Amino acid sequence: MRFIAHYLIGLLLLTSCVQTENKKLAIESTLEKKAITLTNRQKESDSIGGFSIINTGPRGGRYLNSSGIDYRYTVFRIQIINDTIAPINFDIKLPGSSISLLPDSTIELNVFLVPEKYIPIAIKDTFNFGLDLEKFFESGDPQKFEFNSVIEPNKQSTIYIGMLFASEIANGATRSQLAVEGHDESPHYPVESTVHYHLKNQPLDLIYGISFDAPNNYISIPCGQVRIK
Repeated sequence: MRFIAHYLIGLLLLTSCVQTENKKLAIESTLEKKAITLTNRQKESDSIGGFSIINTGPRGGRYLNSSGIDYRYTVFRIQIINDTIAPINFDIKLPGSSISLLPDSTIELNVFLVPEKYIPIAIKDTFNFGLDLEKFFESGDPQKFEFNSVIEPNKQSTIYIGMLFASEIANGATRSQLAVEGHDESPHYPVESTVHYHLKNQPLDLIYGISFDAPNNYISIPCGQVRIK
């Protein structure tokens, strides 16, 4: 009887140890699966793709309106191409008042978005990109400073940013560039550039750089965000 009792006790202990070990292995397996899932999600996030910004310009000149006001203006085209596998939000907000270039604060200009009704349906590389700017200046329509768009994968959105100089300036080249904050912020902007940016789960802040006779006069304006929808 004593032998049988000892045998049963040993069997119970062995069974308990096996069950404990099995539970331990099951927990470890679950944790490992969760770790693999998180890693895969991180890889998916890292490989979601990115977007490209194409800056083109300037175009522009001088225009004397019917009231005798002499405009000196410049306009730039910006294309945002979604290369990701998901829709992205593209938001722009420009200052609603005149800004001064640094370090010479006597150079002032108004920066605005050209309203949609003055923009041609197709992209053009003709005079002023085909924009009907003279009609806009004569219309009295308010200037636009905000733009919000959802760009689907493999699609693009195009905006046109205009500048009206509020002060007399000497002859010189005006350049600008929409870019992601923290990247190349040299005021020597090319006439045309294409830059690709990687996009993860965190939004990317945008800046709009303007230079006149670079690097003598310039400014960088925080102006919006790009993020996964």
